[in-house]
Amino acid sequence: MSDTSVALNLIKSDVGIGDDEIQNEETAFDEEGEDGDNVENDDVELVRKPKADDIFAVLKQLEAFIGETSESFDESQLTRLDELSRNLRKEMDNLSSYCDMSRSNLEFIRSPIKGITTNITKKLAVGGKECCKETAEACLIEVQQKKLNQQLAALNDELLKASKFTAETELASLNAQKACEEAIAIANHLKAEMEEKKRLAAEQARLDELLKQQELERLLEEERRREEQERLEQMQMLAKQEEAFLWPTFPLHLPTLAEFDGGIGCLVKADPSLLYEGEILCEYIDIMKTRYEFYDDEELVSHVIRVYIPNFKCNDGVVALKPGMCLSIPHCMPRHQTNIRETAIKMMQHQCVGWTELKTSEQTFDSFKDVRFAQAQTNYLGTFLVVSRNKKAISRIKRKGGHVVSSLDSKIKITAPQDALIKPEKIVLQLQPLDNINLKQLKKTLILANSLLTASSIVKMSWVNKTFESPISMTVILPPNPIVLKKMIRNKNKEDDSSGAVKKNNNFAENSMRVNPTMNKPEIAGTATANENEDSDPNQPMNKPIHWYMGIYDLETEDESDNVYLVRKKKDKWVVEIVNIEPTALLDVVTIKLSEPIETFVLLRTTVSINAKGAEIIATHLDEMMSQKIVSFIVSQDRTTSTEFVASVIPIQKVEKFITSMEEKNYNVIYERDQNFLMKEGEKFRITFRGNLKYVDDPSKLVSMFNVNFDCNLSLSLKEHDIFVQKCYDVYRGFIQLSKISEYLPADEKTTSKILTNNESIFKVPSLPLKMLAEHMVTLPKNQDLLALTVMTRAELTYLDNECELKNSMLTRLALELGNEWIELGKFLGVSCTVLHTIENNAALLKKTDLDKKIEMLNNWIKGLSRSANKKEILIQALLKVKRPDLIQIFEARFEEQLVGASTHLSNPKSELLSSNIILPL
Repeated sequence: MSDTSVALNLIKSDVGIGDDEIQNEETAFDEEGEDGDNVENDDVELVRKPKADDIFAVLKQLEAFIGETSESFDESQLTRLDELSRNLRKEMDNLSSYCDMSRSNLEFIRSPIKGITTNITKKLAVGGKECCKETAEACLIEVQQKKLNQQLAALNDELLKASKFTAETELASLNAQKACEEAIAIANHLKAEMEEKKRLAAEQARLDELLKQQELERLLEEERRREEQERLEQMQMLAKQEEAFLWPTFPLHLPTLAEFDGGIGCLVKADPSLLYEGEILCEYIDIMKTRYEFYDDEELVSHVIRVYIPNFKCNDGVVALKPGMCLSIPHCMPRHQTNIRETAIKMMQHQCVGWTELKTSEQTFDSFKDVRFAQAQTNYLGTFLVVSRNKKAISRIKRKGGHVVSSLDSKIKITAPQDALIKPEKIVLQLQPLDNINLKQLKKTLILANSLLTASSIVKMSWVNKTFESPISMTVILPPNPIVLKKMIRNKNKEDDSSGAVKKNNNFAENSMRVNPTMNKPEIAGTATANENEDSDPNQPMNKPIHWYMGIYDLETEDESDNVYLVRKKKDKWVVEIVNIEPTALLDVVTIKLSEPIETFVLLRTTVSINAKGAEIIATHLDEMMSQKIVSFIVSQDRTTSTEFVASVIPIQKVEKFITSMEEKNYNVIYERDQNFLMKEGEKFRITFRGNLKYVDDPSKLVSMFNVNFDCNLSLSLKEHDIFVQKCYDVYRGFIQLSKISEYLPADEKTTSKILTNNESIFKVPSLPLKMLAEHMVTLPKNQDLLALTVMTRAELTYLDNECELKNSMLTRLALELGNEWIELGKFLGVSCTVLHTIENNAALLKKTDLDKKIEMLNNWIKGLSRSANKKEILIQALLKVKRPDLIQIFEARFEEQLVGASTHLSNPKSELLSSNIILPL
């Protein structure tokens, strides 16, 4: 039962209220049930009591959903938003129904309670008047009345709380309904925005497609115009060639400097009305005076010539020919490099203009069959030279994609899908083959390079497109793993042995790979030769080492696993690029997928011990090594004169041939095989000297430039620096040194004020010191006539005092008394061994007596002493050391007499100047 029912019963029992008076109120109140739970049971069953957590949970879900999907809505998200809105609306309807039911119940309870309270008050008033009970009963009734009042107050508080809750619930319902309406409005707004975005995206896609179509039409039009322009230029060139074909060709002769030129400076083919033979001339120019800068792959293959017209004056120094002329320059590019290298003529009109490249082609003439020429057409006169570089191959791919094969090697193919290119592509491809000699040198200098198995050529490409829509595939030549190749050869040999076939040279690997001559060719040991060696020498190993691209590999290694890295050059730094590398049916070809244009890259096949960082280090050193040449420093001495030398810087491939030629010319060659170093094409070097050597010609001739295809020889005329040194040798010795000149750019001149900041300096950047590369010791014969002993002319010793006879007599007396110990006496007196040796030599030449030698020794001793020295004490100590104390007693009296005479002479003030020249104590 509820608190209200309990209160009614208590009042009924204690106060004595009649049952018939409050029966109606109690019956009505009890029908409501305890705590109001049985009031209107039908309505309670129909209306569920809502929970605030459910409402707030739905609100939070709706808020989170709107926050997450506010940027972009699709149809599924809008459906979800409508479902959440419906759930929220349902919960709010339930809350509203419950609030209405609670309000009606409160009103229904409030009226019976009010009636009961009024009846109780009346009954208490009537009972007080009618009868007066005892004090104890009155107190009990008062207590019960107080309790009843408290219970009524508690019931009123509950009713107030219920009313407050009802009001708050109504407010929350209104706020929730408002939030629901706002959420529905936001959802509608987002739906409208999404539809607008879809419309704008469709419009933008339509515009993009239109612009793309217009761009495609423009590119096609440009392609058509370019083809038309090339066709017109080709026709004009053919017309000019037909016209120039009738022009006469005349040579410009020069003294022969090398075998390849044939005494021809160049061949000129020009309009006879403009130029004729004898009007135009040419001359050789030193390459160092032109200041030409070589690129990494360029090599000089011709002489530097200047073509000019004598006595022709022009304002700007540039001579222009209106019809133009064809110029053919002989060159010396090796014939075996014609497949991988090409020639290019460079022209310098004026030093201020710089060098420009001309369109060059190879040409031969019937009248000069042994001479090869590089021909170009030019409209100007100036300075010309011919360089060789890696051959370039140009390939074109249309925008729709396609498949092209490089003219450098048929194994190099590029395939572009239909949607890969944004515009037509023009690919310029260059291959830099790897040199076996440089690779061997790399493995000697870099320990990490010993894990390098094989490597492709360094590929250099230029692209028109900056990005690709889809990857482009390209096949690159990469030599296979040597272990795999050896196993293939071994299996082939076993098959031949089992079949009993006649053994021949095994070309199986070469035929299977079909290596192009542009790449490094394999050197595989023949099977028949290996078997013959096994039969002849049983101590030899069963199989000989296999030579394959990179040199000799260890036969004990049977691990076929390896890593293949694509290392690209990006901002002058080699980094590993992660691409898809797939093998092909050919052993030496792999396919790579390029997702973006790569200008320079190389493929490295390494052992599994090398990671990406190691591959980058190997690629960096490999690129640096391939741009240089291994050269040797050789010094040749003329055997007839022995003072004429030739200092040469020769590539290591030409050393043996050069040594043979110099020995045939009666030269003694000085060469050390281990003294090899690296130099780039066009690097300057200087010859310096150390030791007893001196260069007798102009020092400017000691500087030269290194060229691969020309012998860098410097003639040296040397002589000794000092003929009196190195007496312990029969010859003069010295060193001829080769030093590299380090180029540098001087800094800008700074202000000369005294107040300078930390970033300023009044000094220029000093030149870097020469870097010595190698040196060789040479010898020069000694001239015995110049070293022959001659008589030394000596001035006589004079004395400025009056005691000359006494002093001369004293020296003579001392010399007479001395025996063979005079040499030891001279050493103790401080006379050098060289002077004593000279005295003996002069006495032998002039046939002097022993007395003369002793007197000359004593005179040298007196001249070497200072004025303040105690000559008497020095002489006495020396005589004691040579064990001649008897001479001390003989000359003591004469020492005292000479000292007295000297003191008398010094007392005269007029002789003060002369007294400074008196030799004391003698």
